[in-house]
Amino acid sequence: MRTAVFTVTYPAAAPFWKDFITSLRSQSDQEFELLIVNDGCSCLPDPQVGLGTSVRDESGTAAYLRKVGIEWARVNGFDIVVFADADDWCDTERVKTAKKRLRGVELFVNDLVLFGDTIEAPVFLLNSRFKEDQSITAGDLRNSNCLGLSNTSARVNTVSGIAKNIPDDQIAFDWALFASCVIAGGRALYSGETRTHYRQHSSNIAGLCRYDAPNIMRGVRIKVQQYALLREVNPWYKKRLGRFQDLYSRLETNLAFRQSYCDRIRERAGPSYLLWWEHIRLESEL
Repeated sequence: MRTAVFTVTYPAAAPFWKDFITSLRSQSDQEFELLIVNDGCSCLPDPQVGLGTSVRDESGTAAYLRKVGIEWARVNGFDIVVFADADDWCDTERVKTAKKRLRGVELFVNDLVLFGDTIEAPVFLLNSRFKEDQSITAGDLRNSNCLGLSNTSARVNTVSGIAKNIPDDQIAFDWALFASCVIAGGRALYSGETRTHYRQHSSNIAGLCRYDAPNIMRGVRIKVQQYALLREVNPWYKKRLGRFQDLYSRLETNLAFRQSYCDRIRERAGPSYLLWWEHIRLESEL
């Protein structure tokens, strides 16, 4: 199967580019092409990985740039896209394992290993949540996300049509895309056979360790967007949308309530590492 590794580069990821490229050069399976959507990096060194590298200069929202990359892969006849973030690095078996696993399913998600200056020891995020070869269901993706743009690989024909229908201003594009794929019947499989090393740093807009008020507000807005996108799927999403819209309105207009809500989110989160947006809950759930 013709395989693309797809990433978006941007200035904040530039300090980590060497680590990312080194991990691709170290892949046990080098039968892939690297597609780079470049959002503002003035100088990209020649990666010299895989069968070849293509760079496309674009600007826009995070969702728009990913949509460009997915369509680029489709138009050029790729069968598989391995999503990768330019500030992370991949286990040496990631491409090989993705190809193997995607023979029988539409989406493959591998484990995430959190690391960074504020993390004393690497944290294996998903292996305590999911069993080896476990299917990820729509129910697993209702309140949080585990399929990110750094640890998910997909069949191009599964994601390309759905990606087109996601708004360009969708903040959590990965959650919207992969949840929609699973709801539409795509099979998603988890394995810890390979891993993505997921860097936590100050410029990581989807970092898992942020519980300050602006990021909590952003998380509530993300849930409003997610449930708005899926509101016609079944009544659960529509009901959830209304409740999170009410919550967001209260948080915007009532500063005392906002402070109390954020304090309770931080208390509930504790020292553990949660999945994306898992910490964002309704007031009655705290």
